Amino acid sequence: MRISRGFVRSGLLATVPMSVVLLLLVPAGLAASAGGNHPGVSPASVHPAARWSAPMAYDAKDGYVVLFGGGGASKTLADTWTYNAGIWTKLTPTTHPSARGTQAMVYDAADGYVLLFGGNTLNGGTLFGDTWTFSGGIWTKLHPTTAPSPRYGMAMAYDAKDGYVVLFGGQGPTSLYNDTWTFSHGTWKQLTPTTAPPPRRSAGMAYDGSDGYVLLFGGLSYSDANDTWSFLAGVWTPMSMTVAPGVRVAPGMVYDAKDRHVVLFGGRDDNSFTLYADTWTYHSGVWTQKSPSTSPSARQWPCMAYDTADSYVVMFGGGSSNTVPVTVLSDTHTYAAGVWT
Repeated sequence: MRISRGFVRSGLLATVPMSVVLLLLVPAGLAASAGGNHPGVSPASVHPAARWSAPMAYDAKDGYVVLFGGGGASKTLADTWTYNAGIWTKLTPTTHPSARGTQAMVYDAADGYVLLFGGNTLNGGTLFGDTWTFSGGIWTKLHPTTAPSPRYGMAMAYDAKDGYVVLFGGQGPTSLYNDTWTFSHGTWKQLTPTTAPPPRRSAGMAYDGSDGYVLLFGGLSYSDANDTWSFLAGVWTPMSMTVAPGVRVAPGMVYDAKDRHVVLFGGRDDNSFTLYADTWTYHSGVWTQKSPSTSPSARQWPCMAYDTADSYVVMFGGGSSNTVPVTVLSDTHTYAAGVWT
């Protein structure tokens, strides 16, 4: 299912040519201006260039966090980095996905590799619908007979209870989607749940290992959303919240296995043009806003993953402005036991 983009978003009318719409709506920092490090943070001398909208995933088989591409200071990127024990290392695989941002990337524990799907680039508004795996430092393009249509900003997580990757929604050439797909053993399968979240892109999504379901929050729907949904055994369920983060697009959201809760950071509100620097946790159906003594600066589309080897959440970069061109960051932060470092 999908809906038309024939509505006003942040002053953009449906009559605007699609090339312009993509330029303004697509959060892939290709037209980004140069960024810098967050004050007070001293990353290692070797680290990825400033960027946003680059997914990260922990590769459990190889024991490190993997980062690919994203929107850089002047172009879309196609570089591959690993992070382990506080050290960034650039890899140079001979084959890799093309430059892109706002793709989805997760570790597929059943199949033992990192899975990447879709994304976009600003030069010409290209959308991707390709599927890649990463294992042992090697990118491999798959050719499934069926797959989601080309899109960006989709939500994706590995459903550990049901043993497959789940993909939801995203933005196509002219429409937002609310279709649900699973990926297992090299095969994409579209599900037809009777109830599903409204169409959206740029939502937060993570597998909640403590509660045993996939958790989805917010994103850009008819307007910015702050609804919370769970997904289990092929069924979407809206969660009733008395307290929740404010409406937002493009937050960082991962499951912290050591502290046994989902962590959400940042994002933006398109209605008020506000960038957030707040930290929230989710556990047993309850959102809780945290008050760390120090915090990373406000940003959208931060690169974020849970580093199982080091037992903390790691966050890199993001966009520190909400207008085009976007200022991009290159700072590295960790979060554990309620403390940002």
